[in-house]
Amino acid sequence: RGLAKKKAKKGKGKEEDDDVEVVDDSASKKKKGGKKGKAKDDEDADADVDVEAEIQSILTELNAGMKEVVSQLDDELSKFRTGRADPRLLDRVRVKQHAVEVQLSHVAQVTAPDPKTLSVQVFDPDLVSSVDKALRTSGLDVNPVVAGQTIRIPIPKMTQETRTKLAKQAAQLGESAKVRARRVRHVGLEKGNKLKLPKDDQRKFDKDIQTVTDAAVSEMDDKVKAKQATLKNE
Repeated sequence: RGLAKKKAKKGKGKEEDDDVEVVDDSASKKKKGGKKGKAKDDEDADADVDVEAEIQSILTELNAGMKEVVSQLDDELSKFRTGRADPRLLDRVRVKQHAVEVQLSHVAQVTAPDPKTLSVQVFDPDLVSSVDKALRTSGLDVNPVVAGQTIRIPIPKMTQETRTKLAKQAAQLGESAKVRARRVRHVGLEKGNKLKLPKDDQRKFDKDIQTVTDAAVSEMDDKVKAKQATLKNE
């Protein structure tokens, strides 16, 4: 009997030892699982940061593209012939120099000595006739007066017919600018679609894109209206 009791005690101790081992193993697994969960949370956080950076990059590019479109429209409108002398009026004039066409600014200096006159100082006397011809065939309806290397261009008063024609051209330039703006917006939307954003984030992104576009279009409309008002009053 004494031997049986000892064996029984020994068996009981082994069962207790087994229980302890099971508890330790469970705790170890739980600890490992916690590390994996934290690592996944960190990865998700990094992914969110990357997506937000991508969105900001797209919006920055969109803003830059819209500003470029507005600037181009502003430049085009500034070259309209009005009743006031403006050197930028001749920016689009090209002169043939040694069988190659170059911008007028490469061969001459243009100034406005008074509100009704432009002065073109040609650098090379051999190019005076070429500059004179380029001015007469530029479509600006001007009558240059040559005096040595200086060419004077009187700016005539605009007729009502000319005002109406130029006002329509200004509106056409505005519409062309809006087409370019829509292309810029389309590129931004395509880049956003590739991010596979959740629905709420996608709606916010689309709204931000439209806000930037609407602001640019509004600025274009203001510039066209301002130019048309100038044409009407000068």
